Amino acid sequence: MFTYSRADHITVIATEFKTNLVDAGVPSRKISVIPNWTDEVCFKPHSGIDARNSFSIPEDPFVVMYDAGNFGSSHGMNTILEAAQLLKTERNVLFVFPDPGPSTT
Repeated sequence: MFTYSRADHITVIATEFKTNLVDAGVPSRKISVIPNWTDEVCFKPHSGIDARNSFSIPEDPFVVMYDAGNFGSSHGMNTILEAAQLLKTERNVLFVFPDPGPSTT
């Protein structure tokens, strides 16, 4: 609240986040919602994508892949890392976190 009360303006990525801040006492006029989304018409799952081939992954392991471009506690990374810790002795499980590389936009 210390930071929010001193900020000139705050941006959030979902209306629910704005609601939470307003409920906590942040004036609504200080908050703008800028959605973090993509046009799902342009991006659809494609069965022709071969992640194993793209990343040179052998056929044997069970693959857990997280490829959202953002890695952080708000994205469930703690849960993924806890799962990896629990499975670290399993030789047939592979966790893959592709590097998105530099932005092209």
